[in-house]
Amino acid sequence: MTTREVTSNALSFLSGSALEGPIGDCVADSLGEYADDYDVAAIERDFRDAIQGILPDGWQLCGDFIYADVDAVITDEEYEDLRDKYSCIDLDGIIEAHEVRRLYATISAGDDGLFGLDVWLNGNDSPEWTLPGVIASSLEDAGEDATLERAGVVLRDAGFVVIDGCWSQGPFDGRYDRTLWMVRVARVDDGE
Repeated sequence: MTTREVTSNALSFLSGSALEGPIGDCVADSLGEYADDYDVAAIERDFRDAIQGILPDGWQLCGDFIYADVDAVITDEEYEDLRDKYSCIDLDGIIEAHEVRRLYATISAGDDGLFGLDVWLNGNDSPEWTLPGVIASSLEDAGEDATLERAGVVLRDAGFVVIDGCWSQGPFDGRYDRTLWMVRVARVDDGE
Protein backbone atom coordinates (compact mmCIF):
# COMPACT_ATOMS: atom_id res chain seq x y z
CA MET A 1 0.00 0.00 0.00
CA THR A 2 1.33 3.44 -0.86
CA THR A 3 1.18 6.17 1.77
CA ARG A 4 1.19 9.94 1.66
CA GLU A 5 2.15 12.56 4.23
CA VAL A 6 -0.92 14.20 5.72
CA THR A 7 1.05 16.59 7.92
CA SER A 8 4.50 17.09 9.43
CA ASN A 9 2.97 18.58 12.59
CA ALA A 10 0.33 16.29 14.05
CA LEU A 11 -0.66 18.61 16.90
CA SER A 12 -1.16 21.66 14.68
CA PHE A 13 -3.22 19.56 12.28
CA LEU A 14 -5.35 18.07 15.04
CA SER A 15 -5.81 21.23 17.09
CA GLY A 16 -6.22 23.65 14.21
CA SER A 17 -3.58 25.92 15.78
CA ALA A 18 -0.37 26.80 13.96
CA LEU A 19 1.19 27.49 17.39
CA GLU A 20 1.44 23.80 18.33
CA GLY A 21 4.89 22.25 18.22
CA PRO A 22 6.24 18.71 18.43
CA ILE A 23 4.51 16.21 20.71
CA GLY A 24 7.53 15.93 23.01
CA ASP A 25 7.62 19.71 23.43
CA CYS A 26 3.89 19.75 24.25
CA VAL A 27 4.46 17.23 27.05
CA ALA A 28 7.53 19.11 28.33
CA ASP A 29 5.66 22.43 28.29
CA SER A 30 2.75 20.86 30.19
CA LEU A 31 5.10 19.62 32.92
CA GLY A 32 7.27 22.73 33.11
CA GLU A 33 9.57 22.78 36.11
CA TYR A 34 7.90 19.66 37.55
CA ALA A 35 9.17 17.28 34.84
CA ASP A 36 11.41 15.48 37.36
CA ASP A 37 8.30 14.41 39.26
CA TYR A 38 6.88 12.51 36.25
CA ASP A 39 7.77 9.65 33.91
CA VAL A 40 8.05 11.85 30.82
CA ALA A 41 8.67 8.98 28.38
CA ALA A 42 5.54 7.15 29.58
CA ILE A 43 3.45 10.32 29.29
CA GLU A 44 4.62 10.93 25.74
CA ARG A 45 4.02 7.27 24.83
CA ASP A 46 0.46 7.30 26.21
CA PHE A 47 -0.28 10.68 24.59
CA ARG A 48 0.90 9.31 21.24
CA ASP A 49 -1.22 6.17 21.77
CA ALA A 50 -4.25 8.37 22.49
CA ILE A 51 -3.64 10.36 19.31
CA GLN A 52 -3.21 7.18 17.27
CA GLY A 53 -6.46 5.91 18.77
CA ILE A 54 -8.49 8.76 17.30
CA LEU A 55 -6.97 8.67 13.80
CA PRO A 56 -9.10 7.23 10.99
CA ASP A 57 -8.40 3.77 9.57
CA GLY A 58 -5.38 3.82 7.30
CA TRP A 59 -3.76 6.77 9.15
CA GLN A 60 -0.60 6.40 11.20
CA LEU A 61 1.22 8.70 13.62
CA CYS A 62 4.99 8.48 13.02
CA GLY A 63 6.97 10.86 15.21
CA ASP A 64 5.27 14.19 14.66
CA PHE A 65 4.08 13.25 11.17
CA ILE A 66 0.78 11.71 10.19
CA TYR A 67 0.79 9.41 7.17
CA ALA A 68 -2.21 7.89 5.46
CA ASP A 69 -2.90 5.36 2.78
CA VAL A 70 -3.22 7.18 -0.54
CA ASP A 71 -6.90 6.30 -0.75
CA ALA A 72 -7.65 7.13 2.93
CA VAL A 73 -9.22 10.54 2.50
CA ILE A 74 -11.56 12.30 4.94
CA THR A 75 -14.24 14.90 4.38
CA ASP A 76 -14.31 18.33 6.03
CA GLU A 77 -16.96 17.03 8.41
CA GLU A 78 -14.78 14.04 9.35
CA TYR A 79 -11.83 16.40 9.88
CA GLU A 80 -13.91 18.51 12.30
CA ASP A 81 -14.93 15.32 14.10
CA LEU A 82 -11.24 14.34 14.33
CA ARG A 83 -10.39 17.73 15.84
CA ASP A 84 -13.23 17.32 18.36
CA LYS A 85 -11.87 13.90 19.36
CA TYR A 86 -8.39 15.39 19.78
CA SER A 87 -9.75 18.11 22.08
CA CYS A 88 -11.18 15.34 24.30
CA ILE A 89 -7.81 13.67 24.88
CA ASP A 90 -7.13 14.11 28.59
CA LEU A 91 -3.43 15.01 28.67
CA ASP A 92 -3.76 16.10 32.30
CA GLY A 93 -5.12 12.66 33.19
CA ILE A 94 -2.27 10.98 31.32
CA ILE A 95 0.22 13.17 33.19
CA GLU A 96 -1.39 12.42 36.56
CA ALA A 97 -1.19 8.68 35.90
CA HIS A 98 2.57 8.93 35.54
CA GLU A 99 3.55 10.92 38.59
CA VAL A 100 6.69 9.46 40.12
CA ARG A 101 6.08 8.93 43.82
CA ARG A 102 9.02 10.33 45.77
CA LEU A 103 9.71 10.90 49.42
CA TYR A 104 10.92 14.28 50.66
CA ALA A 105 12.15 15.18 54.12
CA THR A 106 11.30 18.67 55.32
CA ILE A 107 12.46 20.72 58.28
CA SER A 108 9.66 23.11 59.19
CA ALA A 109 9.07 25.80 61.78
CA GLY A 110 6.28 24.94 64.17
CA ASP A 111 3.89 27.28 65.99
CA ASP A 112 5.87 26.60 69.17
CA GLY A 113 9.11 27.96 67.66
CA LEU A 114 10.58 24.46 67.41
CA PHE A 115 11.65 22.81 64.19
CA GLY A 116 10.00 19.55 63.15
CA LEU A 117 11.15 16.90 60.72
CA ASP A 118 8.61 15.29 58.38
CA VAL A 119 8.86 12.82 55.51
CA TRP A 120 6.27 13.37 52.76
CA LEU A 121 5.26 11.28 49.78
CA ASN A 122 4.75 13.88 47.04
CA GLY A 123 1.09 14.46 46.35
CA ASN A 124 -0.06 13.48 49.85
CA ASP A 125 -1.65 15.94 52.28
CA SER A 126 -0.18 14.38 55.40
CA PRO A 127 3.32 13.13 56.17
CA GLU A 128 4.36 9.49 55.97
CA TRP A 129 6.51 9.96 59.06
CA THR A 130 6.90 12.87 61.47
CA LEU A 131 9.01 13.91 64.43
CA PRO A 132 7.83 17.32 65.65
CA GLY A 133 9.94 19.84 67.52
CA VAL A 134 13.12 17.86 68.07
CA ILE A 135 15.65 19.15 65.57
CA ALA A 136 16.60 22.40 67.35
CA SER A 137 14.78 24.88 69.54
CA SER A 138 16.06 27.60 67.22
CA LEU A 139 18.68 27.93 64.55
CA GLU A 140 20.58 30.29 66.81
CA ASP A 141 20.87 27.52 69.44
CA ALA A 142 22.33 24.91 67.10
CA GLY A 143 23.40 26.67 63.91
CA GLU A 144 22.42 25.70 60.38
CA ASP A 145 25.08 23.04 59.79
CA ALA A 146 24.40 21.32 63.11
CA THR A 147 20.64 21.42 62.50
CA LEU A 148 20.97 19.75 59.09
CA GLU A 149 23.46 17.21 60.44
CA ARG A 150 21.09 16.36 63.30
CA ALA A 151 18.22 15.96 60.81
CA GLY A 152 20.33 13.53 58.75
CA VAL A 153 21.10 11.44 61.83
CA VAL A 154 17.43 11.36 62.87
CA LEU A 155 16.41 10.32 59.33
CA ARG A 156 18.99 7.51 59.23
CA ASP A 157 17.86 6.28 62.64
CA ALA A 158 14.27 6.23 61.33
CA GLY A 159 15.25 4.13 58.29
CA PHE A 160 15.62 6.83 55.63
CA VAL A 161 18.61 7.81 53.52
CA VAL A 162 19.20 11.17 51.82
CA ILE A 163 19.55 10.49 48.08
CA ASP A 164 19.99 13.95 46.57
CA GLY A 165 23.01 14.76 48.69
CA CYS A 166 22.15 18.23 49.97
CA TRP A 167 19.27 20.14 51.46
CA SER A 168 17.54 22.86 49.42
CA GLN A 169 16.70 25.98 51.33
CA GLY A 170 13.09 27.28 51.26
CA PRO A 171 10.64 28.76 51.63
CA PHE A 172 8.63 26.43 49.42
CA ASP A 173 5.11 26.92 48.12
CA GLY A 174 1.87 25.26 49.14
CA ARG A 175 1.91 22.97 52.16
CA TYR A 176 5.61 23.71 52.57
CA ASP A 177 5.16 27.42 53.34
CA ARG A 178 6.79 26.99 56.78
CA THR A 179 9.50 24.72 55.44
CA LEU A 180 13.07 25.91 55.80
CA TRP A 181 14.81 22.97 54.08
CA MET A 182 13.81 20.06 51.89
CA VAL A 183 15.71 17.04 50.57
CA ARG A 184 14.75 13.92 48.63
CA VAL A 185 14.98 10.70 50.66
CA ALA A 186 14.26 6.99 50.29
CA ARG A 187 13.51 4.22 52.71
CA VAL A 188 16.66 2.21 53.37
CA ASP A 189 14.82 -1.02 52.42
CA ASP A 190 13.69 0.43 49.03
CA GLY A 191 17.19 -0.06 47.65
CA GLU A 192 17.33 3.33 45.89
